[in-house]
Amino acid sequence: MPDMRRLQRFSAAVSSEDEPGLKWDRCVADMFVKTGSGLGIGLVFSLLLKRQLWPIFLGSGFGLGYAMSNCQHDFKRVDSLYLRPIKSTAPAQESTGNS
Repeated sequence: MPDMRRLQRFSAAVSSEDEPGLKWDRCVADMFVKTGSGLGIGLVFSLLLKRQLWPIFLGSGFGLGYAMSNCQHDFKRVDSLYLRPIKSTAPAQESTGNS
């Protein structure tokens, strides 16, 4: 989990015009890391399974799919750091069972 104080400082310093560009940068970097990791794991399993190609494609496909899922989640995410519950100022009305 990222440090929330560092994340709050980062999100306060970024203007709203730059936010989609930063999200795309994170998505592309995440895609390269996860696809490369899947490719590396696929290569290891390919060598263990008598040099077949399907583990390479499977590993890189899993990495790419996981990165795309993270990107979709990042773009659909509501920034919940600034959302706070609304406190009611009206007195609570007690309802009785007698009508």
